[in-house]
Amino acid sequence: MNFIHNLEIKNISCKVFTTNSQINWFNSKFNIYRLGSFSKNAVIRYCTYINYNLVTFLQLLFYKPTKIIYYETYSSLPVYWYKRLFKATPILIHFHEYVSPEEKQHSSYFVRYLLKNETYLLKNANWISQTNKERMELFQKDYPFLSQSECHIFPNYPPANWQNLAQANKRNRAQTTSTKIIYVGALGIKSTYIEVFAKWVNQQNGAYYFDIFSDNIEKEVLEMIAALKSPFISIKQPINYFDLPSILANYHIGVVLYTGHIPNYVYNVPNKVFEYLVCGLDVWYSKDLISTAKFQQDNKIENLKAVCFKDPVIMEENKINQVPFYYSFSCEAIYADILNDL
Repeated sequence: MNFIHNLEIKNISCKVFTTNSQINWFNSKFNIYRLGSFSKNAVIRYCTYINYNLVTFLQLLFYKPTKIIYYETYSSLPVYWYKRLFKATPILIHFHEYVSPEEKQHSSYFVRYLLKNETYLLKNANWISQTNKERMELFQKDYPFLSQSECHIFPNYPPANWQNLAQANKRNRAQTTSTKIIYVGALGIKSTYIEVFAKWVNQQNGAYYFDIFSDNIEKEVLEMIAALKSPFISIKQPINYFDLPSILANYHIGVVLYTGHIPNYVYNVPNKVFEYLVCGLDVWYSKDLISTAKFQQDNKIENLKAVCFKDPVIMEENKINQVPFYYSFSCEAIYADILNDL
């Protein structure tokens, strides 16, 4: 989304091909082709894949792009077909997730088919990026033929104006004697520490209030929170990404609850870490997140704190910073090099 907005600013012509989401709130001056239907039904989901791959490929043939950027393996098939026909077309690939060899072995036949074809694209790509150094090192180990010059680190920082937006909203924030905590993102009962954390918040009897903003919550999580009947925990409606600064400014702490159940999370500095920090929040993240810990150490960020969510005593020892500090991470700085190449 941020990358597309920066293409708009640079006046670089672009067409966007994606699938329909549960909520299509992102808009652009570019044509966005949202294909298929959002559904958890396997048949409908695979029909969407067929729709996306065929329509996107036909559009590529008609549009004749000078360069193609795709995100993630799921988007690769029409690019593979096009690259086979037009070998001179530069290909740029970004991976927002890291998928381990073990996960690939146990993936569906369709995904394994995509991975097999994607090897050709990786061997012929002009740009390949991962979100942090640790993930890139794992990726290069999985694909040792990759050239170092083509591999780039591409963190998912928020826009530069978020800091000013958050500061302006925080000045108008209502004063409260309770500490307000926020979580933004998907929630799974096994992939996050949501159960133990929610129970801890409830036990504090109003010292903390915990709000969850998500459009992807597992049924087990919803049932667990409902069973708590806690007046201190609320599930809010999902919000537009670009409205986050005005929402985050109302909170003291942002939590990152991943358990690190797969390498993708262990070697991850989640988007929400940057978003919380830029908006002046203290951040509590799980000690299982190795890359987040390294990011904290490398940047000496005092209000980014590793927490053992399984130990309530340790959580209670964390004190928030009384004066918010806003860290200056911006997507514009990250995109400078690639935009100059387009």
